[in-house]
Amino acid sequence: MKTIFVTTPDNIKVEYRLAGAGSRVGAAIVDTAIQALAFIAILLMALWLLFDFDTWAFANTLEHAANVIAAVLLLYFLIFFGYFLIFEIVMKGRTPGKKIFGLRAIRSNGQPITFIQSIIRNVIRVTIDNMGIGVIMMLLTKNHTRLGDSLAGTIVISENPGKYTSESLLWRPETADSESVKLNHVVNNEYRITYDEYEIIKDYFARRDGFIENGRYVEIRIREYFAEKFGVEKGIIDAEFLERVMTGYKGY
Repeated sequence: MKTIFVTTPDNIKVEYRLAGAGSRVGAAIVDTAIQALAFIAILLMALWLLFDFDTWAFANTLEHAANVIAAVLLLYFLIFFGYFLIFEIVMKGRTPGKKIFGLRAIRSNGQPITFIQSIIRNVIRVTIDNMGIGVIMMLLTKNHTRLGDSLAGTIVISENPGKYTSESLLWRPETADSESVKLNHVVNNEYRITYDEYEIIKDYFARRDGFIENGRYVEIRIREYFAEKFGVEKGIIDAEFLERVMTGYKGY
């Protein structure tokens, strides 16, 4: 599995696993199947509105039929295009298919995709990429990006929970020092940071709600950095510890 390093606006390098063409096609098949089921449900509803099953003939007026057909076409467009757009915004770069395969679309700087970026990548999806060009580009391009991704400035990553829940990365309370010992270190100002490091922590807390998974990946990298800097176990560096280090900064 290919990986890519992304430098966030906070100047933190985050490593992501790029989604391969196979998993992306699999996610697209799931999403297409869901769309197809929605289309079938709409057509059955339209048939129920247009057809009189007692007389086995079309019922109502031509005006009524025209209105039903217009509504079906509108719903078809909303599902065909709006499905990906709505889910990617609500689920922060995911669709049901992407969720099943553990994929997520993000900006090239590691932040969640914006509404405009989702529009761009999905307009290209339904107009060009669906003709087979998207799959070809995913197979040939460096970061497995289709044309819509390239124009929107997005990438699709494979989220592997095991990669981020290993003992070497995540803080686990059972491996951390006791609260009294840990906080005593901070109160006694044993852990000093530079102004740039202070700005990194400050900016992280100010912006983490905008990151994927509330900044989980960025926080992991920050914890690793300060654990190495202070020469301590990674378990010591949690969000509360970082906040106390930040508030205790005295301009060293």
